[in-house]
Amino acid sequence: MYQPGYNSTTLQLKSAANISTATVIRTYTGLTNAWTYIHDKDLDSNIYYGMTEGTRVLRRYALLKGGTTVTTSTLTTYAGATTSVLGASYAPACMWTGTAYGAFVIGGFNQAVIHVLEFTAAKVIGTTYTVAYTSEVYGTEMIPKAASGFANEYGVAYTRGSKQMSSWTVNMDTRTWSNRFDNSYTGGVNGPSNGDGMIYYPIGKPIFTGDPDTSTNRIAMNDTSTARLYVWTITESGTRIVWTFLKQVVIPDNGGYPYHMSVAAYNSVS
Repeated sequence: MYQPGYNSTTLQLKSAANISTATVIRTYTGLTNAWTYIHDKDLDSNIYYGMTEGTRVLRRYALLKGGTTVTTSTLTTYAGATTSVLGASYAPACMWTGTAYGAFVIGGFNQAVIHVLEFTAAKVIGTTYTVAYTSEVYGTEMIPKAASGFANEYGVAYTRGSKQMSSWTVNMDTRTWSNRFDNSYTGGVNGPSNGDGMIYYPIGKPIFTGDPDTSTNRIAMNDTSTARLYVWTITESGTRIVWTFLKQVVIPDNGGYPYHMSVAAYNSVS
């Protein structure tokens, strides 16, 4: 499932073989613009979430099976952010040791914090809290140890202001983000000049058909200035993420954002 450009109102179903082309299977219309649409990894179905710039309205989108439209419902208007939010991600329930139902995690535009909005059993927003950062947050992503094989659960984020990406060890049960470690990148060389999203690819999941680098955990950052993903290999050293630049992947749209689906999620829409 591919979001064609930032702040889009559509999603496109594509094959991984066509990640760098304009060829699509179908286009879903009727979404309300969001910088990034985030798949519910726990439901593993046809459900996505998006928060509209400016209004901070969080919406739930159900993609109709075999169709091209979505059913929309409003979950909340989030008062904790300022005018805009960027770089959303989903924290799956496996990152908690107790009972949990996932969380919607966003970056603060013009606000140096990460926002964590926890879901209740009814899949509405319950507890919310923030994590301090050094500058406005352009992308966030969550790295569960169940997927990565790492010893710790991690949250990661980046800011374009200081061209910095960072990792935290997270305890979602106690709402504690600690051991922050910062790493620098060069915009347009090994990281985005602009952008609004980070995407985690665990070992075994290709970014495109024939991807030769599936033996590693990777983070991709998109760029709203160029039609590229900047891909980094991530490894673990103690309580921090070590980032090693890997490659650029060409995509058809500035700020394009590919959400790679499981078989179950694909079957829920096709």
